[in-house]
Amino acid sequence: MIRHAGAVIGGDESGPALRFAVLGPVRAWYGDQPVALGPVRQQAVLAVLLLDRDRARTADDLLRTIWGGAPPSSKTNLVSVYLYRLRAAFRAAGVPGEVISSGPAGYRFVADAYLDAAHLDELLEASCADDAEAALTQATALLGGEPLAGLPGDHAAAERERLANRGLTAWRQLTELWIRENRLTPAIDALTKLVAAHPHDEPLVALLMRARYRGGWTSDALRDYRDLRRRLITDLGVEPSHTLRMLHEAILRDDASAVETPRRNELPPDISNFAGRDAVVDAIAASLAPRPGDAPRLAAVDGIAGVGKSAVVVHLAHRLHPAYPDGALFLDLHGYTAGRTPLSPSDALGRLLRTVGVADREVPDDLDERAAVWRARTADARLLLVLDNAASAEQVRLLLPGGSGNAVLVSSRGRLAGLDPDSQFTLDALPEAVAVELLTALINDTRAFAEPAEVSAVARLCGGLPLALRIVAARMRSRPQWTFAHLAARLSERRLHELADGPRSIEAAFSLSFQRLSPAEQRVFRLLGEIPGVALDRHCVAALAAIPATEAEELLENIVDASLLDLVALDRYRLHDLATDYARRLAAETPDPQALDRVLAYYEAAARDAHAQLTGDGDLPSANAWLTANRVALVELVEYAVANDRLDAAARIATVVAELFTMHAWFSDARRIHECVLAAGPDDDAPLWMNLAHVHGMRGAYQQAWDCFIRAEKGFSRSGDEKGVTRALAGLGAAARALGRYREAAGYLERALAEANRLEYSTPMFTVLPNLAMVHEQNGRYDLALEHARTAVELAAELGDSRRHCAMLGHLGELLRDSGDLAEAAQVLTDTVELAQRTGNVRVHAQALTELGAVSLRQGDPDTAIRHQLAALDMVDADALETMIMLRTHLGEAYLAARRAADAATQFTTVLTLTDRAPNPVARTRALAGLSRCS
Repeated sequence: MIRHAGAVIGGDESGPALRFAVLGPVRAWYGDQPVALGPVRQQAVLAVLLLDRDRARTADDLLRTIWGGAPPSSKTNLVSVYLYRLRAAFRAAGVPGEVISSGPAGYRFVADAYLDAAHLDELLEASCADDAEAALTQATALLGGEPLAGLPGDHAAAERERLANRGLTAWRQLTELWIRENRLTPAIDALTKLVAAHPHDEPLVALLMRARYRGGWTSDALRDYRDLRRRLITDLGVEPSHTLRMLHEAILRDDASAVETPRRNELPPDISNFAGRDAVVDAIAASLAPRPGDAPRLAAVDGIAGVGKSAVVVHLAHRLHPAYPDGALFLDLHGYTAGRTPLSPSDALGRLLRTVGVADREVPDDLDERAAVWRARTADARLLLVLDNAASAEQVRLLLPGGSGNAVLVSSRGRLAGLDPDSQFTLDALPEAVAVELLTALINDTRAFAEPAEVSAVARLCGGLPLALRIVAARMRSRPQWTFAHLAARLSERRLHELADGPRSIEAAFSLSFQRLSPAEQRVFRLLGEIPGVALDRHCVAALAAIPATEAEELLENIVDASLLDLVALDRYRLHDLATDYARRLAAETPDPQALDRVLAYYEAAARDAHAQLTGDGDLPSANAWLTANRVALVELVEYAVANDRLDAAARIATVVAELFTMHAWFSDARRIHECVLAAGPDDDAPLWMNLAHVHGMRGAYQQAWDCFIRAEKGFSRSGDEKGVTRALAGLGAAARALGRYREAAGYLERALAEANRLEYSTPMFTVLPNLAMVHEQNGRYDLALEHARTAVELAAELGDSRRHCAMLGHLGELLRDSGDLAEAAQVLTDTVELAQRTGNVRVHAQALTELGAVSLRQGDPDTAIRHQLAALDMVDADALETMIMLRTHLGEAYLAARRAADAATQFTTVLTLTDRAPNPVARTRALAGLSRCS
């Protein structure tokens, strides 16, 4: 986390011990001691991670960024070297914990630290409050010369310009404040130095001219203008801007009223009980910061009906208004007002022109002429314009003022495609805790405190929409006899009907948005009501609507732009909770009984194709990408299918994805879908019990695995499925071995081996052989253990089964390590990691990295061991208890070897907690022994 040292104005200045400065040369301190940051390219890597702290960066990306072009091939390892040196420098300075983390997505700055650039941003935002001078004085004190001085690369150049402009903004606002308060001497002194450093900056010269004129030094003000005009013509070949020329003429005329610009404020009242939007308000405010160029800053806010867009822009406008000396204007464009025609651009421009003082007779009739006059009148202004409830980009485009000193806030239900705002913000529903807080404040009644659980239920039923919360609050205030339990019951029965209060209605708001859709878009929206709550991609919607995927994507994107559908990830769409109710009602009015069956058939076929790709030699990256993208949808769809009497289809999908989910260590999801289907289906579905047994085994819940294998074996026996019985016997042997019942395990495994040989059935061998190997290992017979393990590897290779080959290689590597053959173990485990990466087998990949780390530790290299084990930790599902216990045990021992006792103690303590959930006496003993060595 990057933050400033204390409160913005005054307050506690203790702050983080680790501090960074980039508003000048890049520097760092831990406490009072400087941290040596190394050469400039190394500093550039740090600067990228500091300033882009919300984004992970790959090594290649960092290299290109700091090099300023295509780096030579000989430099490909430079980033790793720089990062190693930076981490070493922070460790040498005594900084505890991680400063720069690494993971699958790349590198990220993660330490709690102070950054002067972040402090500058916060101070500029605080300058909109009452104590603006204190904030701006602190902001200018932070400026230490050229930002990122001496750093190479395009990123540094762009950030240098941005930070320099932020610094100029602070000086402009501070000197303008001094001028307004008639403190002219400090303003003139500061502006004289700033103009010398920025000789072509017209706003700075304009401020200097105003200060001199206000102090009675008219000739000096006119000389400032002549000097600037000479520099602009000589250096750039241009004349001063229209605004500066008008200021010059006003000074020549001695027209004080033209020199001083009156402030206007036409904002509606700020909303009461504003809650839950601080982060997005801060982000929008930051996006409106001054920047180079001659265009106004533009931020657009969109979102579903009732989500509070108008409240956000009005609240922010009240906060920003003091920073805009020419005032704040507000215009409701009536894009989604029931019974009103959206305001035309011509009428809107007429209103705006009259607001800024253009007489009626001087307002042109022609639309383009009106726009030109509007831009000219605002070219050098510092004006805040709020355009609320916009219908389209075309309605807004001509209303944008001229000049970079202005800022525009636009709200609309739909995405204003083609408007090209500097920043686009989509409002989400309020989190439940915030919704409860807002509802309680709106009611302001003892009933809200008497029924906390029912208040939470009402907030959930309102879907986190502020409009819905305000509607139910108004109903409760007008009905003192009602309880929240009564209201929750009414909402549960007919939610959309209840969410209406006079002219305010959630259903009416959705209906207005729905009516703006085309007939094809309306049909897709209605069909989404057939499978509510499921996050879908374009292929699923193509199956749902029986249309081509390209057409489905276009229709979905249009519905997203209308804010009736959320884009929750790339090519992944979901209805909001209340929009789901509306879509379900429309679907019930015009049902399509085959819609759900088409979707289930599509997912079953797609899952089978992914299974074939991942368990053979198919297109592994594409199959893995599809599976990852559809993980949540598969779980949701199985549950929805079960709830809607499609049990057979749900069981088929669950069976197909079981192996795929366990390959990726998604044990909790695999368990969830199987338990859902089994709870609704026949008790003797042996294949599903078998799948669930494997899931429990892989997550370390061996007793639960044993119980499921027993049920599977009974089911296979009743149906006469000999191969199924053989697989179940192998599973029982594996579970017994994991539970420490080695004699019993050997019995089951030998029976399974005999049956597999009799049936010439190879599948159980990949359970039998490694588990027999572990039984032999327990008895100290490494020769037999390794023989079984090598046989399993050879068998998988002969069958061309890359998934099992990967798993068997990993097991062989573990045995080699335990037998003391560290060199071969390292090679086999390295091969396992490469094969697991290639096949997308996350579970085996993580286990192999952990074991490879254990080998490195035995070879006396704890740093490499820690690196491997941290990488494995990033991959593991929290529900994979066995893997998590093994991994954290190895990591704790590596930290001990690296003399990092505190980190080791954290890992061993976590192991003890995990073994409470998944008993593992050996791991628990190791963890207790490790903790005793940490003191």
